[in-house]
Amino acid sequence: VFHTLFISHQMGNIELFRVALIALLYTSALCQQSCESLSFSEVSCSYDGKNISSVSHNCTFGLPVDILCTALNASACTGSPTFARTMTCGYCYQLPESQITCKPSTACTVSNTRKLVQTTCSALPTVPCLGNRVFPSRRRCNWSSGKTWSLALILSITLGGFGVDRFYLGQTGLGFFKLFSFGGIGVWALIDIMLTAVAYLTPEDGSALLTS
Repeated sequence: VFHTLFISHQMGNIELFRVALIALLYTSALCQQSCESLSFSEVSCSYDGKNISSVSHNCTFGLPVDILCTALNASACTGSPTFARTMTCGYCYQLPESQITCKPSTACTVSNTRKLVQTTCSALPTVPCLGNRVFPSRRRCNWSSGKTWSLALILSITLGGFGVDRFYLGQTGLGFFKLFSFGGIGVWALIDIMLTAVAYLTPEDGSALLTS
């Protein structure tokens, strides 16, 4: 299109230049995103006359409400820059796990595995919510040394009588004891299979077993 514009301009072909210009404008419009499909980081929305980022709103938690949104950059989208959307009444920090993303916490180490640590979470760009979209949160620390629950269970079932599952978990002393007792004559090995199956047994270093 740009090449055609240049050639037509040089040759003085006004009609060709006009057609090429219209094609360029049309292509440009097609490439733009509809204002209504913008993410919530690209629009400003209000409910009951107040911006939804406000900390005080009068709506019933869990019920749908209508909000009015306006594109922050109207020139970057097509259609009306102001439009209505529907959202579920609730603050961003109340969103389910599937609708937020959290930064890994540097405080999550082997010394506090499965304890709550402070981190920062944010609502997904496509999810509307009240209050601040970025918020502090205390999340459970699931520090892991890389050992998996599935491999621990397989080793317990197949080689548990030789203590291999205990060696894998870093429990060397119990591994040798289990080896020389032939898995506690089978009883200990059977118990360990059940304990591993319910994720009761964990690595000696206190880390969490990966489940996927």
